[in-house]
Amino acid sequence: MWAVETAIRSARQPASPEIRGTPEDPLYQIFRDTLKEFRFDVPDGDYELDLRFTEYSLKEPGKRVFRVTFNGETLIDRLDLFAEYGLRYAVPKVFRFA
Repeated sequence: MWAVETAIRSARQPASPEIRGTPEDPLYQIFRDTLKEFRFDVPDGDYELDLRFTEYSLKEPGKRVFRVTFNGETLIDRLDLFAEYGLRYAVPKVFRFA
């Protein structure tokens, strides 16, 4: 099931550079920056959460470090994309929930 997104307090930004590590550049070339909250309202069931990340502009470790939580559970803690993967590298993260 695909759900329509409702982003809260974010800005959608266009990007055009090539993204390394994926043949799916367009998935990474439109992104949300300064995202504070993102919400999907879905009925109970089994779901797959497919998140796609890339560091598109900051060229120094420690400048953008973040956490991802889902229903109060930390899925990713202190992710620094530039420090771990470099600039414009595709980083997919998939989580399954029942």
